[in-house]
Order: sequence, then structure tokens, then C-alpha cells
Amino acid sequence: MRLCSLVDKKVWLDEMTWEEAGEAFKKTDVAVVCSGATHPNGVACPLGTDTFVAVGMGERIGKRSNVIVVPTLPFGYNPYHTDFPGCIHIPQQHLTDLYLDICRALYKYGIRRLIFLSPHAGNASAILDAAFRLREENGMLSAFVSYELAGKVKPDLEAYASEGLADETAMMLYLKPATAHPERGGWQEFKNVYGPKIKTVGSRKFSFGKGEITIYSTSKDISDTCGWSSTAKGRDMTNATKELGENIIETAVNYIVEFIDEFKKVKLPPAPN
Repeated sequence: MRLCSLVDKKVWLDEMTWEEAGEAFKKTDVAVVCSGATHPNGVACPLGTDTFVAVGMGERIGKRSNVIVVPTLPFGYNPYHTDFPGCIHIPQQHLTDLYLDICRALYKYGIRRLIFLSPHAGNASAILDAAFRLREENGMLSAFVSYELAGKVKPDLEAYASEGLADETAMMLYLKPATAHPERGGWQEFKNVYGPKIKTVGSRKFSFGKGEITIYSTSKDISDTCGWSSTAKGRDMTNATKELGENIIETAVNYIVEFIDEFKKVKLPPAPN
């Protein structure tokens, strides 16, 4: 895995003049569409954790690869979090339509390949819908990426996965330290609200007998803090360090930059007639 240094160049579309944007579009047909969320992430992380991670990753990807980086959308699909103050939820169809409008505009300026960067997994269904509609309409090719790719590149990092605990707090300590409060965090057992035989094991995940069932539950149903992990390392807030956050972010970014290099070589789908 190569390590690339940050260089001084404009990567965000909104920081360019229209003339600078015109020149940038001549040099690439790839855009990174950054999407975050405003919702609870435990008690140690800010509401904008997913947005701040998208911004941090988008900045690094843009400076290490020849792409256009679209300003980060700070709201996402998260109806299951709305019992917690501050959550801003966008219905899926509205979110899909917004992605479509953004990407159709990019198509006009020559973008044909899209990298949807979303640390918030809840946005994935809206992105999926938009991606296939853009392919059908314009022959655009889309990929979905997130910081969670770091756990595939370095499997030991997957052990820290959490919602608002070790890995997310660590990333905030690396990217926006003033917003992270690891001393406030701490694992609390899931609430079991569906009886003694149906055990909560994760967000909308429940074990029953030898199987695992999805029950469409709210975050408040299973946790009073909206913070959880399925691993011991993810629950242990002593693991929430700046060094861990740097490892996760930089591992994911370098992997994505290498992927983009190959993605540029892929033959595009046939354009619609």
C-alpha cells in the first residue's frame, strides 16, 4: 500500500472559481460525492461525526488523486435515530432525488464515474437507487466507499468497530479533537425489549434460537446512549486514541486512492440510446 503526501491544491468544487472548475473538469471524469449525517453517535462523539469523517476523507482523497470532490451533504437517512435530540432525518426518496440532481449536474460537465463516499451506512439504500438510475439514464458508473474499508485492508482494525465508541471516537480525536470526549463514553448493555428469548445483538439485529432476525427497531429501543459495539475492543474506550483514528482514516484513504486509479481504467457501460 503506497503512502501519498498531501499536496497544496484545491480539491473541493465549492472552493474553485467557475474558471478553475472548468479546467478541473477537463482533467478528470471522476467525482467523489461526499455524504454524511447529523445524528447521535454515543455520548463521546458529536452529531456530525459521519459528516466530519466524510470531509476528512474527501480532503485526503482529493489531494492524492485527480478527482473532483463535491461538498459534503451533512444530512442523511436515519429515521431510527430521531428519538435522540439533534437528529436531522431526510426521507429516502428525497435523499435519492438530491443525489440524482447533484450527479446529473456533474454529468453535464463531463463526469462519468462516481465515488459515493458515505461513512453513514444508512445512506446506502438511497445511493443504490440513485446509482442504478444514473447508469440507466446516462451510462454513469458508481462505487460506494467508506472508512469501514480499513477493516478489510487491516483485519485487526475491524475489532474496534462501533457506533459512537472506540473507532468513531478515535477518528474524531484524529480529525476534529475538540469535538471528541472519550471520558464520557462507555459500553452499556443492550436493552432486550422483545422478551427473554429474543436477544438484542446489534442495531436491528436480534438472535432467536440458532438464527438471527432483523426487527425494524429504533436506536432508543435498544440503547439509552445510542452507542454500541459487537466486539470487546470496540466497547473499550481506552482504545479510542488519535493513533487508532489516524490508522483507520489513512488506511481507508490510501486504499480508496488505489481503487480510483483502477476505476479510471474501467470501460464505461454503453451510453443509452
